[in-house]
Formats: sequence, C-alpha cells, structure tokens
Amino acid sequence: MFTSPTTRRPNPLKSQEPANRNEKNSGNGLLNAPSSGASPRRRGSIAEGQKRKRGQRTWTPAQKAAQAEKMRQWQPWQKSTGPKTAAGKAATSLNAYKHGLYAANYLALKKVLRDQTRFITDLNAALTAEIAHAKLSASLRGAAEAIQTKTLDCRVANAPRNATNPQFPSNNTPLSCMVRAMSNPAPKVGMISLGCPKALVDSERILTKLRSEGYEMSGQYNDADVVIVNTCGFLDSAKEESLNAIGTAMRENGKVIVTGCMGKNAEEITSKFPNVLAVTGAHAYEQVVGAVHDAVPRLHEPFMDLVPAEGLKLTPRHYAYLKISEGCNNRCTFCIIPGLRGDLVSRPIHHVIAEAENLAKAGVKELLVISQDTSAYGVDLKYQEFGWKGKRWATKFQDLAEALGELGIWVRMHYVYPYPHIDKVIPLMNERKILPYIDIPFQHAHPEVLKLMKRPAHQEKTAARIHSWREMCPDLTIRSSFIVGHPGETEDHFQFMLDWLEDVQLDRVGAFKYEPVKGAVANEIELQIPEDVKQERYERFMAVQQKISAAKLQQKVGKEIAVIIDEIGEDGGADARSEGDAPEIDGKVFLRDAAHLKQGDIVKVMVEDADDYDLYAVPVKT
Repeated sequence: MFTSPTTRRPNPLKSQEPANRNEKNSGNGLLNAPSSGASPRRRGSIAEGQKRKRGQRTWTPAQKAAQAEKMRQWQPWQKSTGPKTAAGKAATSLNAYKHGLYAANYLALKKVLRDQTRFITDLNAALTAEIAHAKLSASLRGAAEAIQTKTLDCRVANAPRNATNPQFPSNNTPLSCMVRAMSNPAPKVGMISLGCPKALVDSERILTKLRSEGYEMSGQYNDADVVIVNTCGFLDSAKEESLNAIGTAMRENGKVIVTGCMGKNAEEITSKFPNVLAVTGAHAYEQVVGAVHDAVPRLHEPFMDLVPAEGLKLTPRHYAYLKISEGCNNRCTFCIIPGLRGDLVSRPIHHVIAEAENLAKAGVKELLVISQDTSAYGVDLKYQEFGWKGKRWATKFQDLAEALGELGIWVRMHYVYPYPHIDKVIPLMNERKILPYIDIPFQHAHPEVLKLMKRPAHQEKTAARIHSWREMCPDLTIRSSFIVGHPGETEDHFQFMLDWLEDVQLDRVGAFKYEPVKGAVANEIELQIPEDVKQERYERFMAVQQKISAAKLQQKVGKEIAVIIDEIGEDGGADARSEGDAPEIDGKVFLRDAAHLKQGDIVKVMVEDADDYDLYAVPVKT
C-alpha cells in the first residue's frame, strides 16, 4: 500500500503503529511521536527517480470520504461552530490525541498540539502560583477556600456519542477541560485536643493525614460532619475534663470519635457515651483515620495536594512541637503513661532532622523538642547511626542537639532527666546553638521520696550538677515540676524539698497535688496524705517559689534580652517570650511601642520592669 520502500507512514484508516519500527512508543503520545523531518532510510537507498515527495499517495474515493469524516470529527475548533475558548481547544486537541488520530497534514496537527500543550503548562503554572500566593502552609484553610472551586478535569463529561464513531462525542458537545467549580463540598472534621504537647502532636498528625485525603477542618460543632476528641487520662481531673469534652461534642454534634490516652480503657467512655462512633488508644493514627472514613466517606479523587511538606500544625505558625519518641521505659509509681503509650520507641534521627528542616523552611522560628524522656532518646535503637546530607548522626540526645543547632532557629529541650551525659549539651546552650533552657521534671528532692516514686537519676548529686551547669552557662534557665503530698511524704521530706528549692534557685517551677489515678502503683503505699494537708503544702511550696521567681526576674530589669513575638495587640503592644519562657507554661514579656513588629519576629528588647512571673519591656531601636 505504501509507495516508497524507504518510508513507512501511518494509515489514518487503520490502527496506528510507529512510523519508524525501531522507535518504541512508550504510551506517552506526543513525546514519542515521529519528528517533522523525513523518516530514516533503511540500508540501500533507491534511485532518485523512484522517490516520491513526502505526503504523496493514491486515494480511492471511499478512502477520501472516510478521511474527510475523520477530519471533521477531530478538528472541530477549525470550524465556525466549534468551541472558541483556549480551554476548549486544549480539550479537543488532547481528546483527539488520546484516541490516537493522525492527521493527513501531520505538521499542522503537531503545531496545534504544541500550542495547546503550552496552554496546559501555563494553566498548571497559574494554579501553582495561586497556591503559593495564598501561603498555604501559613493559612491552609484560607488557601483551600481560594482554590477549592477550581480543578483541572480534561475528560468528556456525560457527552452524547457520535453516531458514526461512538468513541467520540458529537461535534456540538461542550467539553469539560476547563477550570470549573467543584459541585461536591469536602467533608469537614472538627478536633478537640486535650492534655500535653505530645497529644497535640498526635492531633496534628491525624489532621495532616485527613487533610491530605481532601477533608476540610472546622472550628464549629454545627459545621463539622464528625468531631474527634483527643483525650488525656494522666490524672482523674484530666479524665473529668476529657469526659466533659466528649459530652459537649455529643450534645452539639452527635458524631464523635474518641482517641488518646483515656481511650486505652474504652469501657470508661462507652459506659457514659454508648453512641460514640469509635474509641482508640493513644497515637493510633490509622484507626482514627479509618473511623473518620466510616463516618464520613472521603472524596473519591482529590485533585491536588493541599498539605504542606511540614504537615498541619495546631500551634501558631512561628513555633512547633517536635516529637522525637513515643512511650517510656521508666516505671514511676505515680504514673500510668507506660501502660497507656508503651515502652520507649525512638524515631530514627534522620527522620527527626528531616521534619525539623521542613518546619524551619516553612517559617517556624522555634522548635520545642518533646517526648516522655528526651534524655533517653535512642536507647531502644542502641544509638544507631544514620546518614543525613553527607554526615553520620547517632540516634542520641547529644547528636540530636548538635544537628538541630545547625538550623539557625530557637530549639528548646523539654522532659530531660539529669543524667550525666546532659553535661555535654550545656556548652551548646552557652554558644546559643540551642536555647539555654532545659525542662527537667524533678518531681521531688528528698532521696527517700524519689525512691518511693522510682524516679530515674535520683542520686543526691543533682544539686551539685545544677550548680556546675550554671558555671558552664550563666544564662541557663531551668524549669521543673513537683508533686506535693505523694504517698509516703512526711513533713520532714516536704521541708527538705523547700530547702532544696532555696539552694538550687530554679527559674520556672510548677506543682500539683498528688491524685490517686486508677492503676498507679503509688496508691498501694501505706501513708496516704489527706487532701487538706496536700493543699497546705501546695500553698507553702508555691509561696517559696514565687519569691525565687520574682527575685530572679528583677535581676533582668535594665538589661537587653532577645524575645520572640507571639501576638501583636491593637493598642500597639505585643505579647512576647524570652529565651527562658516556653509557650503556655512559662511567663511572658509584655512590650509597648511594638506595632511595627509581627508575629514570629525575634528582636532585642530593654527590660523596664518585672513582677512575680512576667517582664515588661520596650523594643530596642536599631
């Protein structure tokens, strides 16, 4: 059928095959289409007189009619009745290409396809620019609303079929290759997160997974299709708060999924709320997401990724919690966390560094490192080494501090125990590689009570270690928490703790009265402290610490310190925090004349005044 033995052309009336048999078709169409030049000759070219000009061939009347009909079907935009928009042209061009039609005039087809491919590229670039402009990682909800009504759909939508060739739509069928409004709104999920920052990170991971699947977040009960309550079960008072939150969610919404530490004992929840949709334990991400799928089926096919690389965060944009491990190997008698969250499971260090880098790239200025026992990080992995960007890092506390110190942002260490190897990290704080701030939950000071508590690192040299740390890093801030009225605590034990506080001069201290939470081994100790004694000791403890805090803050008056801006007020003031203040649990630095600053700025301020727990300052003019 072909007139020249040196070339092989596609026959428009038969199934297609490559113009050059040596050229494989990958299925990507245009990228592997024949070039506009002449096809390569086989060995032994024929005489010049036997050649035919490219494109010449003999057609029968029937073939000409069939070809004309084909051309009419796949090139409608060349007719006055065809779609006029560039989007319509792109759709028709791509549709024709998808079904593999070859034009008799191939050069004209290739030019049109090239033009429409450029259009699609420009369209994708425009959508990408829109996402960036909306600052998706900073305000995901706002960006989602900005682009929710737009999606690219290059399919023929419910088009009537052509009578001659059912593969193709009729010529007057509008094609849906356009940026169009989505007809089905995404399902919405509400989240209530209670308890510690570790639970907050669990909530962030759950929301990140759901958002990547197309779900939207809602801050209103009546606007959400389902509500997740992440509970806390550490103390009886925390359990009561969790049950109240579940009750409110059931009353205001009715479709509730419960997760978190309290979910470990599902009967405690279902006995009061039998109609909750599901109950899971702590960090059971996949089970929670599965329960959401059952309650509110996800969108069949999300068209674009609405989740930034750093994931979704429930904290303000300028700081974030970085969880490095789950569970705990300690068996403190007052604590039930190991029973709720299991033994220590450390994340490999290169995973932690990667997450930290993504957070820093997204604009986070402060990382708060959290776990149940940060100083034991990597014990379960036997301090295994991993490569990250050409360097080997051991999965242990010191290497983690060094790696995070290279990010150039504030890094704050929480839940550290006073093990000897902590001494090696203090110089990094003095150099400001990481913040000169360390959170150590001492819980008590007397050796006998610490033994009853089964606290790790409770040796009597702790006070001497604290003094040596302050010699290595004079600006070091130490925060801690204590339990008063622990079973077995005598008046002598308590007074010893007060004297110890006066000696070590801790900067930030919180205390709570012992609660006999169900399952705690300490409940079996004979000497149980009456509630009125607990309250009296609590008040005495806080009075001693209040004086220490006030005196230490007065020493900062008249000095310049660095602060990070948390919130700008309408009156030109601002709420900030110093290097010695963690969010939510420590004090604040209240600024005047700060209207020119913005959230997340790290600036120098002059301290003008102080009270028992907070500072008052003004930005330093540069």
